[in-house]
Amino acid sequence: MTCSPVASNSLNITVSDVREVRQQISIQRIRLSAVNHIDLIVL
Repeated sequence: MTCSPVASNSLNITVSDVREVRQQISIQRIRLSAVNHIDLIVL
């Protein structure tokens, strides 16, 4: 029974980390798309 709270805490941490990683990936995709558009305009 002592391991259950630790497991729940680790699950909560992983969920929050996944959300942060998804936000960072979406921001990086927006930046990459913007850079690609700038390169096309320059070319």
